Amino acid sequence: MPKDPADPKRWIVDEVAAAIVQKIYALCIDGLAASRIASWLFAHNIPHSTFVEHSCIQQKITLLTQAAFQVKSQASNRQDP
Repeated sequence: MPKDPADPKRWIVDEVAAAIVQKIYALCIDGLAASRIASWLFAHNIPHSTFVEHSCIQQKITLLTQAAFQVKSQASNRQDP
C-alpha cells in the first residue's frame, strides 16, 4: 500500500484491492480453504498478478485463512456447553 506523497504518515488505500481482500476474509469465515478461495478468485476473473503487485496476496490469503479459522474455532468453543 503506497503512502500519500503529501502526507508520508498517511497510507493510500486501494479500494478495489480492499474490497477483494474483504471478500476473501468473508470466504474464510464461511469455511473455504485457501485453494477454494483461489478457485473462486479465478472463476471471478480476479487476476493474481494484481494482488501480487498490490499486496502480496498469497501471504494475505494464508494469514486471513488462519485468522478466520481461529475466530470460527473460538466462536464454536463458546457455543459448546
